[in-house]
Amino acid sequence: MDGHEFSDKQKSYRELMKKYLQCEEELRTVSLKLQDAEQEVERLKCEAAENLRAELETARREIETKDADVETEKRRALELQRHVPQGETRHVNGEKDGVCAEVDSLKAEMRARDVDFKQMEEQLNQLVFYREAELVSESGNGKSTVEELSARVKELEKQAEIQRKCIIRRRGR
Repeated sequence: MDGHEFSDKQKSYRELMKKYLQCEEELRTVSLKLQDAEQEVERLKCEAAENLRAELETARREIETKDADVETEKRRALELQRHVPQGETRHVNGEKDGVCAEVDSLKAEMRARDVDFKQMEEQLNQLVFYREAELVSESGNGKSTVEELSARVKELEKQAEIQRKCIIRRRGR
């Protein structure tokens, strides 16, 4: 091996070492970033778990409150039922039936009004459509009238120019 080959191999070795050191440095950087990311993931997991626990606790308290309210209403209903004589219960049920019938009647009336409203809306839309058609037709007539008048004005202007030229020629004589 001559000096030139040895020099080339040394140069190649230095380049390889340099490349190796760069890769090693990149590996350290990526490893640090990976560790940071893993720590962030753990932090987010803990935060999510805490939030979930808090939400579950709030939901549990709300359920307990609702259960207590339901039990209170049940006891109140049973108490009222014991104090109301049987005849009055029938009377209350009768009133309830009357109210239900009135609600059904009002619903039917509202449906009828909705139908009437839709019919009136359709009629109004038809009237608007017809009026728009009339206006378009009238504007077409108006355009033709304007065009006719413009043509007549041009014709009169031409005649006026001819007469003006005639007057100028007569004066020039």
